[in-house]
Amino acid sequence: MSEPVRAADSPFAIEVEQGKTYYWCACGRSATQPFCDGSHKVTEFHPVKYEAVESGTVYFCGCKGSQHKPCVMAVIRNLNIRLSRPYSGCSISESMAGANPPGLLTINSY
Repeated sequence: MSEPVRAADSPFAIEVEQGKTYYWCACGRSATQPFCDGSHKVTEFHPVKYEAVESGTVYFCGCKGSQHKPCVMAVIRNLNIRLSRPYSGCSISESMAGANPPGLLTINSY
């Protein structure tokens, strides 16, 4: 399988609406990132369906390499986010016990 085009080096913060369906671009070719515009038709990639179960900010992967496609993470009220610098990827991990305050997620660059 070929590699997708890296559309961005950081996630796309999108306000989603509960009950609405979104189609994330998996190929990286879409002009309407992070969503599909049909550009994948000349590739082996297909858009990934995302159904918003609640309204709020969702971080859609821009590098197309996230292990949690289509999202890097969903941000819920009062959740603290720490971005590692320099940011070059979309993998995330929960903080190690004692390393960060409870509830803090770290976005790791790779």
